[in-house]
Amino acid sequence: QSRGKDGVRRITAITEVVERVLPDAICCIRLYDPVKRTLAHAAGPSLPREYVALMDDVPAEIRFGSCAAAIALQRQIIVPDIAKDALWEHRREAALRAGLHACWSTPITSSDGGMLGTFATYLKRTGMPSRRDLELVGRMTQLARIAIERRRGEDALRESEGRFRGLFDNVVEGVYQVTLDGHLLSANPALIAMLGYESLEELLGIGSTEALYVDPEIRRKLIEKLIADGELVEAEYELKRKDGSVITITENARLNRDERNQPTGFEGTVTDITERKRAEQRF
Repeated sequence: QSRGKDGVRRITAITEVVERVLPDAICCIRLYDPVKRTLAHAAGPSLPREYVALMDDVPAEIRFGSCAAAIALQRQIIVPDIAKDALWEHRREAALRAGLHACWSTPITSSDGGMLGTFATYLKRTGMPSRRDLELVGRMTQLARIAIERRRGEDALRESEGRFRGLFDNVVEGVYQVTLDGHLLSANPALIAMLGYESLEELLGIGSTEALYVDPEIRRKLIEKLIADGELVEAEYELKRKDGSVITITENARLNRDERNQPTGFEGTVTDITERKRAEQRF
């Protein structure tokens, strides 16, 4: 969540820079949704709230203001007099009520040429931007592109982490990460319950995972195989639960290495096959 806030702060700071250099300007950044074909307000704290609300989720069509037209036409749009320009037909009154009389908007394009959003500069008077104004906005638009792409990358990472965490926590097999010396780095709820413990902290309290093996020699042989082959497939052996009872499991695992290609530990999944083994023995 803090990374998301950092992304908002970065693009807000860009609008504030332009407003400091151009004291009569009010700036904002809007993000484009290509699925809904709309623009949503992302940054621009100097704009009146009522105006922001009216311009949020505005259709990216040519008569809904400079930003919408910039996306629809995929080029910079300069409107020196909002009161007279047809591009403002459907949002003219909203802009004039907010005291905004001129607006130029520059599309923010991604590295691959897609539309990310717009950088808009409003004036409380009519008029055209100077070459200096446009050069400044051009530089700030490039910074906005970098900030938006970085923010979207962070959002994608958080979403990916969230999906992984959901799978890790809810998968029925035990999932773990462990160092070569047996220090448990992580274990999901299924593995903790499988071994009869109440929490990850309690499971970590056993020290080395060697204590879980009915035959500690098995662990040594499994690690040797992991280092030699890089993986384990359906390795079957017995583990001790917290209460001393024994379960039969199968393990699939892979070896982890550091940047120097040295083994650091392994990670994998554990499946309790105790009932299946008992059923096989009965028949």
